Amino acid sequence: MKWRPYCDELKKFHVTLCFYSPQGYLHLRKRLNLCLPHSRVLRGWYKSINRTTGFTDEASEHLKSKVKDFAGKGKTVLINLVMDEMKIQKMMDYDKNKFHRYINLGHGDVAASKQATDVLVLLTVSIQEIWKCPLAYFFVSGLSAADQQSIVSIALWKFHDIGVRPIQLQVCWYAVIPPDPLLD
Repeated sequence: MKWRPYCDELKKFHVTLCFYSPQGYLHLRKRLNLCLPHSRVLRGWYKSINRTTGFTDEASEHLKSKVKDFAGKGKTVLINLVMDEMKIQKMMDYDKNKFHRYINLGHGDVAASKQATDVLVLLTVSIQEIWKCPLAYFFVSGLSAADQQSIVSIALWKFHDIGVRPIQLQVCWYAVIPPDPLLD
């Protein structure tokens, strides 16, 4: 049997199936006698997504398709914008072109002398349906209030241009919470 590349629809199906249940995917792969691609192949498909910092084109395309679907029903897409900063391990990634994980706010200003200690992620969560979509990420090392405001403003303008209506901004920062002495 001659090998043929997978079409885009099959790739999306395999990636979605593995996303919802990796163990279920492995079970089906074993039962179907290798008719499903190996997890290494799926990882390669994940890598094909543009992984530069900033706002992703894939998220914009996803939101545009949702707006189009909802417009056919006479509805507006309502979302919750979640902004979360997470600690990351200090390390450098090299992808044959450049190093990653330097402080980068997505507009080419790479502070090459300082490695990032955190990643700031913006996530859109649907209010009407059950889906979420990563909108953007930035490598940071402490972020000023002005930079945070700038990033949220850019996100709101993008939502306006696409036709999405944000209802709420949820900000999640990591913090060390001391134990409550009343609970002892």
